[in-house]
Amino acid sequence: MNTDAMVAAPALKWAGLRGLAGVFLCGFLAFGVGAYAFTQFQVPLANEFHWDRETLGGLMGAFWLSAPFAVVSAYLMDRLGVPVLVLIGGAIETLGLAGMMLADKAPEFYLLRFCMGVGKVLIVTPLPPMAARLFPGRPGLAIAISLCGWHVGGLVMAPLSAWFIARHGWRVALLLVCAVLAAGVVVAVGLLRGQGRAPVAPADDAGKPAAAAGGPRLAGSVAAILAICLGTVAFYAGYAGLLGQLSPMLADAGYDAAAVGGLTGSVAICAAVCVLLAGVATQWFSARTTGVAVLALMALATAGATTLGPGSAGWQAVAVVILLGGLVGAGDPIMIDALRRAVRPHWFGRAYGWWYLLCLIALTAAPFAVGAAFDTFHSYHDAFFAIAAACVVTAGYWLLKVR
Repeated sequence: MNTDAMVAAPALKWAGLRGLAGVFLCGFLAFGVGAYAFTQFQVPLANEFHWDRETLGGLMGAFWLSAPFAVVSAYLMDRLGVPVLVLIGGAIETLGLAGMMLADKAPEFYLLRFCMGVGKVLIVTPLPPMAARLFPGRPGLAIAISLCGWHVGGLVMAPLSAWFIARHGWRVALLLVCAVLAAGVVVAVGLLRGQGRAPVAPADDAGKPAAAAGGPRLAGSVAAILAICLGTVAFYAGYAGLLGQLSPMLADAGYDAAAVGGLTGSVAICAAVCVLLAGVATQWFSARTTGVAVLALMALATAGATTLGPGSAGWQAVAVVILLGGLVGAGDPIMIDALRRAVRPHWFGRAYGWWYLLCLIALTAAPFAVGAAFDTFHSYHDAFFAIAAACVVTAGYWLLKVR
């Protein structure tokens, strides 16, 4: 009996769980503060500075303009280590948020939001690859747990920020949120300490990198990777197009502000649940099956959204919200796990950086494109049917090429 192995196994398991907790906390802070919590500051900022909706939209858009730093983060991950990247990214995001207490012009806020986006991207880009390395036997589920932190962060930080604003005003609320972010980053770095650099991929007898555990590899052909890229663009165009226009669509359907807020908040709840279910699905079903399923469901969601309007039944809005929330949660782990299977293990971190850049580009462009289509045609029908058709076509290509 190998007593050393028996002693080492629980220690390795605890180290993996500690690292996964750190990864979860990083996503909770970076996305929960940068994306979800900041939405609560929009109305107070608009009231004080008399900004229109276009200016407020620019504040959210500036956050996503940091997309190219996803590639930078992926390349720095193995050189600096994840804890160092989290510390740097956390400092940048915290300083960007804190600087808004002194700003009073829209361009200054845009610059600070861009800085927040850079910090967020530096933090979150290494998280899924690291989660997969921590649990090579169940990488898809580990990735899903890391992504769940993003949505749980929204469930906690958005109402907490609203409570801070109501009690203390938006400037003091910014300071308090900065304190939460800074303290959380310190804790996360402590949890990740000693697990930051990627291990060298194990080699087989021929000296070639061996495939990691957790499911067979895809062919890794250009066609398979192209299918994943096309599926990413189509899926996230639907994701961002629906989410970015959800509130006005619900308002057009006759829902009041309270109902719109409740339905929109339900998206985050559904996402937090379905991201874990999707992680389990990656352990039981092939990447071909799960990828085709989420693309087909996104086609259904975007086509179904065209039925919302004056006189539409209440169940239609609820169905669209639940389906959208489920896809917001499920899409990330399924797409990322398909990419993980399509490339060699030692390439996954950098491949994920490029994939995340493509994802952020789709997330940035789609809401503007859908909104412009509505302004031109006074209807969402053409834009959402085009996205639905793209999802159907890419689902067919995915079915043929992703093995």
